[in-house]
Amino acid sequence: MERWQMHWPALLGIGVTLLVAAVLVALCKRQRQRANQESRRAVALRWQLASWATLLLALVLVIIQLPLSEVTRGQILSLLGVLLTGVIAFSSTTFVANAMAGVMLRAVRTFDIGDFIEINERWGRVSDKGVFHTEIQTEQRDLLTVPHLYLATHPIKVIHKSGTVVSSSLSLGYDLQRQEIEQLLLSAASEVELEEPYVHIDDLGDHAITYKVSGFLADVGKLLTTKSNLRKSILDTLHGAGVEIVSPGFVNQRQFAQWDKALPPAARPTAASDEVAVTAEEIVFDKAESAANLRALRSHRHALAEWAKLGVDDRPAEWSDDDAIAVELAIVERKISQLEAFKERA
Repeated sequence: MERWQMHWPALLGIGVTLLVAAVLVALCKRQRQRANQESRRAVALRWQLASWATLLLALVLVIIQLPLSEVTRGQILSLLGVLLTGVIAFSSTTFVANAMAGVMLRAVRTFDIGDFIEINERWGRVSDKGVFHTEIQTEQRDLLTVPHLYLATHPIKVIHKSGTVVSSSLSLGYDLQRQEIEQLLLSAASEVELEEPYVHIDDLGDHAITYKVSGFLADVGKLLTTKSNLRKSILDTLHGAGVEIVSPGFVNQRQFAQWDKALPPAARPTAASDEVAVTAEEIVFDKAESAANLRALRSHRHALAEWAKLGVDDRPAEWSDDDAIAVELAIVERKISQLEAFKERA
């Protein structure tokens, strides 16, 4: 009884500490889940770190309040410090390193879900970002998991969301006029809706000139299709103008008249029904596209909810009506539910 009366203040303090820590951790978890639903991943990460810091602080306070001698408490705290130091020291080869690298990547905001990235000859579209890894959907529709430590220690090429330059190269003989070829290549680039096309000469080889045609693509979501369409357009434009695309070796080896050209026979015009309706991006990057759309919809839902709380005069003009916001929220919620169901199946 006397021992209980002696130690009950310390036990009461420990109980209060654990209760407060539990409440704070639950609050952090709730805020983190809310931030994830609204696709505010940086905010969610901060709440995750706050939860870990709360648990660590609670552990230290509990040790300090234990009914032990000063020497014993000091030894326990020293042991805890050694353990933490050991974890950090060995983090270069453990999951802790990936978590730290993930924090760094989120802090510098190198890339986000839906971005096209290339790292060490691995190219694809970001479909998910976790605490320890990033998931990339490749152009074969496969999912590639890359640890954050690998991303932090290798240069990353990120295709800008506002647009990128699409290029294609080919070699032609010295017997062709440069000005004529440049005009044909510019025309081919314009056919695939590339903005501000231009042509460079990359190399003057022993037997051929290497031309490179480039243009600005505003919609990076059509990157794969546009690259292919540019090559198709180059073939069609040059063949249509009577320009053959062959190597000098091919010219020297063929066994027919010198003035004959290696051109395919004229093809009939392609009917509208023959065109492929589905683009490669819709099949290849389906998960990454849905993840990017889901993130955008959650952000839109958060914005609508915030506007609904404001007065009519403080809202954007298109959302001044409460009924319009309610209808839009219902549509957004339905789309989010559909994308979340697709994400679970993928």
